[in-house]
Amino acid sequence: MAVDASVGCKANQQASRQRAALLVHLRQLAQTDGTQCLPWLIQACETDSRMLSIHAWLVDQAIFDTTRSKAIRHVKQAVQWTGSTVSSYARVDLGWILDARTKGARWSAWLIAMALDLGFQLEGPNPYC
Repeated sequence: MAVDASVGCKANQQASRQRAALLVHLRQLAQTDGTQCLPWLIQACETDSRMLSIHAWLVDQAIFDTTRSKAIRHVKQAVQWTGSTVSSYARVDLGWILDARTKGARWSAWLIAMALDLGFQLEGPNPYC
């Protein structure tokens, strides 16, 4: 039985449209209630595995309105902090970030890289405790 190429092409186009709609929704959510962006993103990725192929730098841009180079730098920092290797920082997707085998290490590193760049400061250890 021959596989119809148009079926695969249509499915790919539909998935691309849904990923674009997710990014638009994230941008709108960031402008109205930014505290709900990341929980909503996780839920969207859990319900539709096609969302896992969205590049991480696009999510960074949609939520935090960063430049492409700054968003890729956040991914690079997360990769370095977790001791991972990737072929291209720009090609890192949410599937890599949310990989359950890392027990949240990549997700945490990525979030901290973004937060530190936005001015969030981690408190050091208290030497008097």
